Amino acid sequence: IMVAFIVFYLGYLSFYPRTSPELDRARKNLIQPLFLYGIASYLGFGFFAWITDMLLCDTVSQFFFGGLFLHSLWHLGAAIGSWCGIFAILAVREEFHGQPPPQLTWLCAGLLPCISISAS
Repeated sequence: IMVAFIVFYLGYLSFYPRTSPELDRARKNLIQPLFLYGIASYLGFGFFAWITDMLLCDTVSQFFFGGLFLHSLWHLGAAIGSWCGIFAILAVREEFHGQPPPQLTWLCAGLLPCISISAS
């Protein structure tokens, strides 16, 4: 239930228009990409690997490290999705407290999003 709440809450915050242009810009440039990338990581990458592993377990286990390859991809997708969710929550928190919006940067050749929060 908590996961569903977080997903729907972040989805709401990602797409709900704000009154301030600065907050709207932070939403479009930071919260929305983190939310969409996190959902894509969970569903498009992790869930696909998990379903493939479940449906083709006997076949896959003969070729890829005894079936651990797709299982590890599921964990990687879930980890990146959680990573994005945590950063989206931090960005919303900074916005709520009136801080300047964090900056979105990409690590690992553009595969891993990260935010930088200014200390004030």
